Amino acid sequence: MVNNSMRLLFYKCEEVMVEDLQQDDVCECFYSFEEDQVQVIDDDGETLFELKDDEMTFEDEAKKVEVPQGYYAHAIGWRTTELQIVLNDSNHKLQPSDFVWRWYTIGDGYEWQVIDLKEEVGTLELDSSWDGRYDEVLDIEGRPGPDEEEDNNNNNN
Repeated sequence: MVNNSMRLLFYKCEEVMVEDLQQDDVCECFYSFEEDQVQVIDDDGETLFELKDDEMTFEDEAKKVEVPQGYYAHAIGWRTTELQIVLNDSNHKLQPSDFVWRWYTIGDGYEWQVIDLKEEVGTLELDSSWDGRYDEVLDIEGRPGPDEEEDNNNNNN
């Protein structure tokens, strides 16, 4: 098996995006995880291992995500999301300790556990998400959602 054909498979995760629909720009995007819902799989869909928070390095400094003026934040619930694992060294034998997790926060009160691949090991690239369950605009003070912004523009005309 070629290591570059591995994928990170999330079950019931949230994709959190900070975006500006008018400019079609996403400035931040990450995927949350919960215990027993993330697996590393091969091309045949066989599970190589599951990721558990006690087997990964915990980065104790939370990442605070900013929502720039004109952007809004929303969380999309997906039943399944797959990220392609791109290794820096194709001969590297991937293991749970190659992953890190930390808390990501937005505004007051929104936080998620987020997995990433250690930089020295490789990167994760979105492959696909399907079976969307919801799309919830996050209430960030001073940052209206897309419908609220459109309503404000219509009221000002």
